[in-house]
Amino acid sequence: MMANANDDVAQQVADMRTFIEQDMDAILISPKEPAGLTPVAVQAAETGMPVFVLDRNVETDRMTHFMGGDNLAIGRAAGSYAMDLLGARGMSR
Repeated sequence: MMANANDDVAQQVADMRTFIEQDMDAILISPKEPAGLTPVAVQAAETGMPVFVLDRNVETDRMTHFMGGDNLAIGRAAGSYAMDLLGARGMSR
């Protein structure tokens, strides 16, 4: 089963609750807003249902797995690349 909350956190929470009630084998979710989805992600995990979180993490370690980019590492790599292109001329202090 798949649901599209169309950027609506309340609908995403409602969809998650429906998945929990239907005792799905697992839930894969890309939270619109981590804080809003954390309680229902914890609720799903407490039932023993695997919860896989994509792109934006939730504020708990109760999920089964998080798949997403490391924005800090990406930012550092982009900054390093820019410095290489500019020959460090872009630095000002």
